[in-house]
Amino acid sequence: SNGFFSFNRLLEAADKSFQEKDLKTALKYYQLASQEIDTEELWEKLGNLQFQLKNLQDAAFSYNQILRLSPGSKKAKLKLRQLFGQFQDKAGRLIKEKKFQQASVMLERALQIDRPPHILEDAAKVYKHLKDFDKADELIEEAQNARDAQKEQEAEKERQVLILKGKEYTKRKEFTQAIDNLEKASRIKLDKDVFMYLAHIY
Repeated sequence: SNGFFSFNRLLEAADKSFQEKDLKTALKYYQLASQEIDTEELWEKLGNLQFQLKNLQDAAFSYNQILRLSPGSKKAKLKLRQLFGQFQDKAGRLIKEKKFQQASVMLERALQIDRPPHILEDAAKVYKHLKDFDKADELIEEAQNARDAQKEQEAEKERQVLILKGKEYTKRKEFTQAIDNLEKASRIKLDKDVFMYLAHIY
C-alpha cells in the first residue's frame, strides 16, 4: 500500500465491512492497516474485533499494543483483565477434565497477561502432571519470589503510614504516640530518616 491515502482506504473498507457485519473481512483489513500505522485507535478496533470473534490470544496482543502506546489505558487494562479471567476459567475446566496439556496452553496465555502467584502455582501443578518437573520447579520459585515481593510491598506501605503518623504526632507534640508509631516503623525497617526523627524526640 502507498502511505496515508492507502491507509485511509483500508480503514474505510474495514469500517464498512464491520458495519455490514462482515467481521472476517473487517478483521483482514484492520490487520493490514495495523502494518501501516501504529495507533491506539486502530489497535483498539482490532482488539475489540478479535475479542468478538473469540480470537482471544490475538486480542491480548492487540490490547498490549495499546498499553505500549498508552501505558495508562484503562480500556486496554480492563479488556486484558477480562481475557485473563477467560483463560483462567478455561484452564480450570480443562484441569477438572484432566486435560493437562490443553490446560497448560490456557495458563501460559493467562501468564502472558499477568503472573500472580496463585496462577503460577496452578501452572506448576499442571506441569507436574505433564512430568515437566523442571518447568514446575521454575514456576514454584517464581511464585514464591512474587509472594515475597508482595509481602515486602505491603510491609513498606504499612511502614510509610506509620512514619506519616509519627511525623504528624510530632508536629502536635504528642510524643508518646509519635514514638510508638516510629518505633513500629523501625521494626519493619530502620532507615536514616526514622532514626533521626526518633533521636530528635528522645
